[in-house]
Amino acid sequence: MNRALITGGLGFLGSHLARELAGNYEILIVDEGKSEERVEDVKKSLQIIRMSLTDPQLKDAINQFEPDTIFHLGAFTLPFREKSFLRTSMESNIFGTVSLLEALENTNVKSFIYASSSEIYGSVNKAPFREDMVPRPTSPYSAGKLAGEHYSMLYHDTYGFPATVLRLFNIYGSWQTPNRIIPELIVSCLKKQTFRMTKGEQTREFNYVKDIVDALIAAAKTGKAKGEIINVGCGKGIPIKDVVEKILDIMGHPIQAEASLPYRENEIWQMHSDSNKALKLLNWKSRYSIEDGLRETATWYKEQWEKNRKSICFEGA
Repeated sequence: MNRALITGGLGFLGSHLARELAGNYEILIVDEGKSEERVEDVKKSLQIIRMSLTDPQLKDAINQFEPDTIFHLGAFTLPFREKSFLRTSMESNIFGTVSLLEALENTNVKSFIYASSSEIYGSVNKAPFREDMVPRPTSPYSAGKLAGEHYSMLYHDTYGFPATVLRLFNIYGSWQTPNRIIPELIVSCLKKQTFRMTKGEQTREFNYVKDIVDALIAAAKTGKAKGEIINVGCGKGIPIKDVVEKILDIMGHPIQAEASLPYRENEIWQMHSDSNKALKLLNWKSRYSIEDGLRETATWYKEQWEKNRKSICFEGA
């Protein structure tokens, strides 16, 4: 049986990946997170270690588990512009990645998947974003993610390490905490709280989490992906205000959206991918439309709301 290490495996994307791999892989999750709620249904199939990626004991844990596949999802992921997040991003997204790469030296890893972000393209590049564009980060988060890409590719190009970089575009789905617009709006509808937003003229690409999990697994299994930087996204941009209207329609319009927030500094006005490389190398393309994904997501949150209103997926809204 294959052995997969998932950093950040207690988080939104990592928990979905762990659930999909459970039964076919032995899985070790390395995560500093406090709650195991997202993986409760598959917890018996997992080994979970509470540990920072910069912990000196990481190498011993890896050597004991002997993984052949690494999914490096653990990161500081909030794209805030404030300078106060510079060191947080450096410690997590740069030092954490380098420490993990060092801990994996002299192991028998066959595939290392680094989860990067569409945010690295910044506001200068014009959508659709292609892998051959020069990145221009606009936040501490995206700068840290780009640095992690460079170290991953350094290890591949110089040391022969089997690294692949996936630039993931916006993801949504069940178990996402409401610090992103889709779960925030759904949870606001459930709580009948005012939802504040910008005018929503900026376009974004939204990808259902099940599609992204499929891409991660495909990249790990595909030899052609090694040494490559690959966009992962549906390639369809949609104005934020239209996404908000779709969600309100699905939820039955229990509240109204209030367009009272300013846009971010150095806002990225259009963000969607050219994912032809993912189709060519991974034989991957998205299966879920925004309408189908939003309906599944909203249904899940409604059901969870009735079961357990103290769940982590309702925190912060």
